Amino acid sequence: MQLPTIAIQSVRGQTGMHSQRPHIEIKQASAVLSINQEHASIQMNTQPAKLSIDQTQAFASANLKHVYQLNKEFAAKAMSNASQVTAKYAREGDQLMKIENGGNVIPHLAKVNSVLFPEKQATVGQMPGPFQVKIHFQPSKTSVQVKGGIADIQVQRHEPTIQHRPWQTNIYLQQKQSISFQAVGVQVNQQL
Repeated sequence: MQLPTIAIQSVRGQTGMHSQRPHIEIKQASAVLSINQEHASIQMNTQPAKLSIDQTQAFASANLKHVYQLNKEFAAKAMSNASQVTAKYAREGDQLMKIENGGNVIPHLAKVNSVLFPEKQATVGQMPGPFQVKIHFQPSKTSVQVKGGIADIQVQRHEPTIQHRPWQTNIYLQQKQSISFQAVGVQVNQQL
């Protein structure tokens, strides 16, 4: 008796894998830079130098004085002389009141008052005297002021655009598994 053999044929299943690498794309637009600067204004002020020479005292020492000053000096000198003469006469009157105390008051006063022109001494001087001309010099001054000129800087930036595609992996069934049985060598009644 011949027994049938069974042939078994199997096919292994296979999976396939397809992957895409990640991709990054970065775009950066250039920034817009605008600079506006107004013109600066410069203001310069110069105060000129000033020289002053005062010769009043030098002229006064040479007796070249203004009439008002001469009048003032003469008035002051007259007041001083009047005071001195009054004081002198008062002293002489006091001495005459005390004549009973003795002494030669009257000959002494006569001798003193007999000198009409007292002796004067001559002196050597310089006209005008030294350091009587006053010189004052004020140097020039320059001030510089700068206004404005400030720069206005505006920056308009653009954010970067980033496009990202992540890593993608697709797994699929490349070959389906299967198994088949077949009787070999004998007729098998399949209607049973």
